Amino acid sequence: MKYVIDRIVGNIVVLEGYDDSRVEIDKARLPKGAKEGSSIEIGEDGVVRLFVDEERERRIAEKMRKVWR
Repeated sequence: MKYVIDRIVGNIVVLEGYDDSRVEIDKARLPKGAKEGSSIEIGEDGVVRLFVDEERERRIAEKMRKVWR
């Protein structure tokens, strides 16, 4: 399942799913470089993977929306 890191509170990471679901995981499970706003996937094997390209595209799209308002 794919998620975006909504916020990090202490050792808890709040994830928002692409289907509007919310999940909390331990901060220790995050891959290196993950931060608020990062796109990640939790595989069926439980491994958390970071999607740098998706995050970059989402940030660019967000900036473009702000420019064209």
